[in-house]
Amino acid sequence: VMNVCVGLSVIVAIAALINAGITSIEAGSLYKVANDDGTIVKQYYFTYTHLAFFIMHPAYFSLYIGAAIFTGLYLVVNKTSLIKSAWLQIVIIGFLFIFLILLQGRISILAFLAMLFIGVLIYFFTKGSYLKGAGIVAVPIGFIVALLLFAPASFTRRFTEFSSMKYDLQAPAVHDFNGFTIRLAEWECALDAIGKQPLLGHGLGDGHIELMKAYRENGFVVGYTKEYNCHNQYLETTLQTGLIGLLIMLGILLYMLYVAYQHKSLLLFVLVGFVSVSMLTESLLERQWGIGFFTSFMVFLAVSLRAELPSSPET
Repeated sequence: VMNVCVGLSVIVAIAALINAGITSIEAGSLYKVANDDGTIVKQYYFTYTHLAFFIMHPAYFSLYIGAAIFTGLYLVVNKTSLIKSAWLQIVIIGFLFIFLILLQGRISILAFLAMLFIGVLIYFFTKGSYLKGAGIVAVPIGFIVALLLFAPASFTRRFTEFSSMKYDLQAPAVHDFNGFTIRLAEWECALDAIGKQPLLGHGLGDGHIELMKAYRENGFVVGYTKEYNCHNQYLETTLQTGLIGLLIMLGILLYMLYVAYQHKSLLLFVLVGFVSVSMLTESLLERQWGIGFFTSFMVFLAVSLRAELPSSPET
């Protein structure tokens, strides 16, 4: 199953790149100039939404690609990959990592690097090779730092726009905010809506309606005109199902961590961490792609570990 997941991720990523390439050839350029809510911007065909839309939203695409990289590393370390060539394994993992960068999912990349760092250090800590672990983690981090320093500003804008954390909730255009302050505005209004029904929430349908009311009451024009969700799964769950629903969701995540600890499954541990951090700025369970990932691959991995016999080899 894990080999299939990695293989499908590579195939889908290649398909997205081919589609972006065809679009670029037809347009005669690597990007198009667009009026994005009153601001003229360059939208590259090989990055972010224009790369991902062919398959799914970039936030969900990043989730699948990040999980595929972790799974690929697991297969390499445990020597269970169907691909026996070590160089080809490295190329595949490297390709998926570059594709993850092209998707430009900021929280996904940060969550991936954080869990990669923790996971590699834990693995080499158990092996007694601390410096080797730190050196391996330094490679992808160094690559991203170099990219931010030397890539064109139009390419790195999504990662370097956080010049200020101040915002005017009633600003009329989305470009009056940056990627973080727009979420601060959403969270401020979401907390107001949650405060009206904190224990049981407003319900799966009415939660969105209440959020739009909070946007209007606070004068958050951008929020209600674009009908933004909370962009935080923890707030989204609380808004819809209250503190009871939030506790249930947290309980599921903690249970998976317990299963990972019980069976010493580093893969399940890093995947739970990856998803948990990604949910801080994305409402990942609001679409079928996110629900499908969480209820299929994550649950499959946890359940398969629980089904193992005590004498099974540790993962």
